[in-house]
Amino acid sequence: MKAAICLLALVLPTLALGAEELPPTPDLGRAFATIPYSELRALWEAGRKKEPPKVEPELPPVAFVVHQAEYRLQLSDEASLLDADYEIESLDNHWQTIPLLGGEARLDKAEAGDRSIVSQDGYALLSNQPGKIKAALHLVATGAKRMTNPGVLKLRFGCATVKRLIISGIPANLEMRVNGTRAAETKDGTAIYYLPAESGEVNVQLATPRVEDAPKPLQPSHWQVQSQAVVRYAEGRLLFQSHLSARADNGSGTELLLLLPSNAGAVAVSGEDVAESTAGRADDGQRTLRVVWKTPDILDRELTVVYALPQSPLAEQWSLPAPVTPGQAEARNLFAIVTAGGLELKGAGVQAAVPSARLPQWMQTEIAGDAFTTVEAGALLTLQTHWLPTVATAEAIVSDAKCELRLVVDGSMQTSATYVIRHVTPLAWTVELPKEVELLTCTVDGKSERPVLRENGALELSLPIPHDAKGVTEVAFVYAAKTTALDPVSGQLALETPRTPLFIERLEWLVSIPGNYEVTAIDGNVAATGGARSERDVQTIALRKDFCRGERPAVALFYQRRGLDH
Repeated sequence: MKAAICLLALVLPTLALGAEELPPTPDLGRAFATIPYSELRALWEAGRKKEPPKVEPELPPVAFVVHQAEYRLQLSDEASLLDADYEIESLDNHWQTIPLLGGEARLDKAEAGDRSIVSQDGYALLSNQPGKIKAALHLVATGAKRMTNPGVLKLRFGCATVKRLIISGIPANLEMRVNGTRAAETKDGTAIYYLPAESGEVNVQLATPRVEDAPKPLQPSHWQVQSQAVVRYAEGRLLFQSHLSARADNGSGTELLLLLPSNAGAVAVSGEDVAESTAGRADDGQRTLRVVWKTPDILDRELTVVYALPQSPLAEQWSLPAPVTPGQAEARNLFAIVTAGGLELKGAGVQAAVPSARLPQWMQTEIAGDAFTTVEAGALLTLQTHWLPTVATAEAIVSDAKCELRLVVDGSMQTSATYVIRHVTPLAWTVELPKEVELLTCTVDGKSERPVLRENGALELSLPIPHDAKGVTEVAFVYAAKTTALDPVSGQLALETPRTPLFIERLEWLVSIPGNYEVTAIDGNVAATGGARSERDVQTIALRKDFCRGERPAVALFYQRRGLDH
């Protein structure tokens, strides 16, 4: 829709709002303009729009932040060196000075990148650029001689979120005081102070330690020691694990000297608060063990000492020494000796039937269910040893063996044999095949192998540790042989399986002969497990033998031709 609107009284004054003054125009008092309504509204809206007010950026609450300040003061008699490292962040783009350090120190060198270090009531960083800054000051301060009471070094540190003062080179007979306080950490002539984050003055002074602050001199202690020991025999050595309870009635309780046999080895010490342990030799050759604890004035101590003594397996007597201190009075020690298979121990006080529940918990854990003998004795226990004879067990057994023999009329035979051998260590297995046979194939766990031929005709296979989860190795071979041809009417056959020295739990043997013959009787060291069965012109007899060792299963078959009775 179009409308005739008088723009002289409405449009032109509106468009002129906020605009620059227009040049003079002709008299348009009686002029008219005709435009579409949509254009008129667009002009109206444009005249009403105003520029949004500009928002000034918010200023940071602080102009700078010193994230970290570390001061390192190296003392010297005449002049001391002070190094200061700063991590600073400027937050303002106006010129400003950031206070760093003041007081009785003079600047020797400064490092601040493209910024400047200025002198303003001390030393300050001059900056007008926001960003992170690393600065370093190297200064010279008064010597240690002038810091000794009543002298003092006065410094003024600026604010920093993390502020630390490290002072090194402190004389051995003096201690450092900062604002009258001792350091949070002191070691090897170096003191570390963690200062408040606010800016402020710091007074550094060397002072003589107060009598009440001086450490007490350490006094030797006279100890009494008792032990509980678990002893094991292994690889020609007696292994001792001794838990010691040490008690002193005097001294500082920080040092203990133990005596061990001269041939003691593999010595180790552990325990709460133990600082160090040192092995040595006494004048008489006896092994010494010096134990030092960190904390003084604790007169009841617990520690564990481990050591080993060489011991011949043929010795008829064992000597078991307990750790003692020089000049110690007689003490009772508990020994729990883990007895190896076939070892019998005899001696005064031996108790072989003590329940493990009566032992301390740590002993129960260490023994772990093994057979043991307990004895209470003094510093030296002597026992008589007697090794009882033991019975060797089989290194391997054949858990299952299967043989299948097939015979044809002319006496030719083929035998397939499979042995499942259970063993846990590598095994050199031997097997004797029947005489005058030809070995066709041989496999171990499915892989082809070539057995070794021994002088007596036996075959030997080297079997590795089984990879099977059941711990077995499967050996299979096939061989051919020939016997006398079958008689046309009746006769007898002598058949046998391979022989192995291993114990066989079960042997299953299938013998097949031509189907036009039948077995009338059997004789041998095997038993028939059922009647003969015939399939496809073959008659099969199932035989079985259980529990044999070093024996060759054999059978004599009596046969006759079928149909002779008709």
